[in-house]
Amino acid sequence: MQTIFYALLTAFFVNLIWVLGVHFYPTQAAQPESIAEARVTPETNSALDALDKQCRNGEAESCHAMSTYLSTLGDKKSGPTRSRMYIEMACGLKLAEACLVLSQMFSNGYGGEKDTEKSLDLLLENCNGGHSVSCHILGHLILRDFVPEDLNHLETVLHAFKSGYELGNTGSCRDAELIEKHRRPQTPSASPTENPRRGFLELDPIQQTA
Repeated sequence: MQTIFYALLTAFFVNLIWVLGVHFYPTQAAQPESIAEARVTPETNSALDALDKQCRNGEAESCHAMSTYLSTLGDKKSGPTRSRMYIEMACGLKLAEACLVLSQMFSNGYGGEKDTEKSLDLLLENCNGGHSVSCHILGHLILRDFVPEDLNHLETVLHAFKSGYELGNTGSCRDAELIEKHRRPQTPSASPTENPRRGFLELDPIQQTA
């Protein structure tokens, strides 16, 4: 098992300058063709074959590793789709970090369909399962996408942040306090052009690491 991961690490270090531009959530990084060709070696292929076998035998971490490799160093055309396939397998095996990545793939359409509802459902399930970062991100996504149209969603945002804090996410504590401080009841006389997010701009940006 160590040999497998050493081989993968070698492949990653060859492309380190490009990987540094890729965040926790998968995005496609531009890579010169020479780098793309250099990253494929017999040792790398052997390691990937072993990870694929372990993934299909139910090892969620191996599925996650395959997805990460494909999203950063895989083929530019097939990499995103295959990366999503493996992360779906990892999430199906109840790996919370994989479900977090999958939620972002649904959110931005990486490797397949874009589905905001599925993205939020995955975050909610993760949050209810005790994953603090998912609670924190869930709160921010609802604040960004739903609160501007309906301030009643602030209660859901507040609940998500409080859940994140109770699970150990300190950023969620600060954000919950800011919402408690600035929220105002919605009134029929409120101007439709008023920005309902005013007062929440101090909130931390979405955290992208578990």
